[in-house]
Amino acid sequence: MGGGGLPQSSMALLRAEEAAKCDLLLDDFVDSYSNTTLDTMAALKFFLSLQREDERGGGPSLVMIADDDSYVDLRSLRKKLIGSEEQTVKRDSR
Repeated sequence: MGGGGLPQSSMALLRAEEAAKCDLLLDDFVDSYSNTTLDTMAALKFFLSLQREDERGGGPSLVMIADDDSYVDLRSLRKKLIGSEEQTVKRDSR
């Protein structure tokens, strides 16, 4: 995410990768623990832009952000998502 502080040659390589494969989110801040909030906000801003671009509102309905040094408990996540889906169905059927 954060590309601030990198040499121009490195940024040029990252921008080329981003343009060719659309698999990176780059922003102008140093990627560090103290900038975790900026990292999260940049990712959310990107996903909101996807929502706005899709006129039908078919962008992502859920977003999960996990850093390279985090752990996601997939079983717990699955249970939480299934429970959330069941609650939505109950609410919508009223």
